[in-house]
Amino acid sequence: MIYTIEYKDNSDREQVKAEYAHLLLVEERNISEGNFLIFSDLELVQDIIYTTVPSKEIDTLMTSNTETAEYLIDLDFRLSSIELGL
Repeated sequence: MIYTIEYKDNSDREQVKAEYAHLLLVEERNISEGNFLIFSDLELVQDIIYTTVPSKEIDTLMTSNTETAEYLIDLDFRLSSIELGL
């Protein structure tokens, strides 16, 4: 079950968190209608899996992205030149 609890200020927020500490805090909403903490009594359906990517692969991806960006900038320049008749 999902429980949505409104709070007014930071001290009220902390009090709500303490009162519902037996539940899982799944979301906080600060919207024009008010400030809300959303709790659930259900466990997360999916476990969070943390992975690591070797730095060599990250460097390869970053280089590839840089090359793609440079190509797009060059292409944009060429298209602008054609449009302007240069």
